[in-house]
Order: sequence, then C-alpha cells, then structure tokens
Amino acid sequence: MATSTKTFAGITKPSTTHKATYGTGSSLPTPPSGTEGEDANYTSLTTGDDNKWDTGAAFAGGIFPYKIYRWYVTETGITQYTAGAEGWGLQDIGPEYYYGLYIWNFITNGGQWELLNSHAGSSDATITGNITTNLANYISAGYVYTATIGPAIQQWESGELHDDYVYLTVTYTLPAATGNFFLLFK
Repeated sequence: MATSTKTFAGITKPSTTHKATYGTGSSLPTPPSGTEGEDANYTSLTTGDDNKWDTGAAFAGGIFPYKIYRWYVTETGITQYTAGAEGWGLQDIGPEYYYGLYIWNFITNGGQWELLNSHAGSSDATITGNITTNLANYISAGYVYTATIGPAIQQWESGELHDDYVYLTVTYTLPAATGNFFLLFK
C-alpha cells in the first residue's frame, strides 16, 4: 500500500489540475461550479497555519457559503479516499456555527454530494472522512471533488466560511513488479 496526499501547494490560477472555487447557494451545485480562487487563496489552503481563505454570504434567505475543491488523481488501484479540511463556519445572528465536509458521488441518484463529517464549534477544527467502497463512483475523468460549507443564513443575517487547510489522501496498491530480475551479487 502507498498513499499520495493532494494539496494546493504550488497551484496558481488558472489551474488545470487541482482547483478551488467558491460561491453561495441554497444547495451545493453540481461540480465543476463556482468562481476560481486567487493565487493567495491557494496559498492559504496549503497548510494549517491560521492563514485562512475567508468567504461569506449576506442578507439572502436560505443560502450558505461554499467552496468546491477539484483534485486531479492519477493513481490506479485505489483502495481509499480520505478527505480532510480545517476550518469553521459562522452565521452571525444567534450565533450559529457549522462547518461541513462533502464528497461528490458521480453515480448515485445521477450525482449527489455526500456528507463526510462536520463540526459546530466556534473555532478551527480538522474534520476528515473516508470512502472505502464503490470508489469508482467518486472519480470521473481523473477528478475527485470535495466541498466545505458554512451554516445557512436567513434574510437579515450574514454567514462566513473560513478554510485553513484542505487535502485529499489517496491510498492505493502498488503495481506488482514485472520484468526480468538479474542476480547482481553473489
């Protein structure tokens, strides 16, 4: 077994491999969707250093801020996806806190977001989730999509989504050795 962790280290706009987009909505849209982040946003997402990419939504009923992450995956023999995110979300009246981590399933119900994990704290937390079955449902054309969301806001509220670090770890089997082996030493 081997692992490969995908991050946004070295990614710049426009990106043709890993990509981070953001927006607001009453539901998470079908990927790919949203406005691509800037170079500084990619830098913010690279490590858990409290240098966050902050987005928000204001004064519209029933919407929430979201970010969608596209991961370019080239490994074969995949046995597990582990998605992770560090951050938090805030709705200012109350206040209410929510930070959710999702993964896109291309197959079930013609495509749908699936909740991997969430937290309702008022500060940074790292949340993760694993996919170990039906792995082909979560990749298409070499891309896996994850998303983070903040809490839904009502008409006279504003909401915030603070992402510090996101990643996707791919666990895979190494191909069997092939070819001729030569005796090098006696």
